[in-house]
Amino acid sequence: MKQARSHKKQRNQQIVQAHISHGYTLKEIADYLGIHYSTVSRLAQTKKLHCKT
Repeated sequence: MKQARSHKKQRNQQIVQAHISHGYTLKEIADYLGIHYSTVSRLAQTKKLHCKT
């Protein structure tokens, strides 16, 4: 269970990094990872909000 959470946390950080630092679109990231666009969008938005505070 801990490994699953750790894996998701790492994946989420990579999603945000790919979008912000490398300029990939959220759709490109979602397609590459095989997850829904809204999942990627929600993660990116959440991380962006945390970075601002």
